[in-house]
Amino acid sequence: MNTLFELLKIIIPSLIVLATALVMIKTFLSREKEKEKNEIKTLNQKVILPLRLQAYERVCLFLERISPNVLLHRVNNSTYHAVELQRALLQDIRFEFEHNLSQQVYLSPEAWNLVSQAKEEITKIIILSAQGLNSNHSNMDLIKAITDRVIKMKEVPTLIALNYIKKEVAEYF
Repeated sequence: MNTLFELLKIIIPSLIVLATALVMIKTFLSREKEKEKNEIKTLNQKVILPLRLQAYERVCLFLERISPNVLLHRVNNSTYHAVELQRALLQDIRFEFEHNLSQQVYLSPEAWNLVSQAKEEITKIIILSAQGLNSNHSNMDLIKAITDRVIKMKEVPTLIALNYIKKEVAEYF
């Protein structure tokens, strides 16, 4: 009995020391893991934030380039008739969009959705404005039809997307 008591006097303090050591090691490892996570997050911010901002810039440029007034001014050629201008406008929008497709990786889903919607709406404006026009109509007929349709709109789709993107970027600062 005496040996059992002596043995317990040694084992119980040892178990207490072991439990304390395990708790301390677990706490230490948890803190180290958290510190490592924060370091990785900081490093990611240093690398990814500039890429995200560049993506927002490129998408803003895309939206500016496909806004009706800029698009018409940039793509119009005095030798085009209405059908040729329509084709050139739609082709330019498609090219610009395809060129910027990879930017969706860095944008929020909501922002990219608005960008896609703006592209689709501008395409729709051009197609609807060209209805009833043929190769006998001049480029000015299509320009007038597009301009009239845009003027009747409450807000231009590219402007809606652009404003949303500006708000999102402002959240970073």
